[in-house]
Amino acid sequence: MGVARGVPFETIREAYHRLSKSYHPDRYMNADLPGEVALYLDAMSRRVNAAFAALEKPAQKVREINRAKSEPIYQRGW
Repeated sequence: MGVARGVPFETIREAYHRLSKSYHPDRYMNADLPGEVALYLDAMSRRVNAAFAALEKPAQKVREINRAKSEPIYQRGW
């Protein structure tokens, strides 16, 4: 994805969106491309999505933990 280790997740997300727009198959749908180029674009799109999914899991886990901590626990007052 072209980002350094330890960068904020927002930077990873920005890199993902940039690369996703570059390699997205819909962008080249109407272009008459050789088969090898179409396969390359498809493979790169899959690699970008897989890399983002792998980098998103730890951030998603942190968000879930923080959300669980911030949710109030309602108790019936007697």
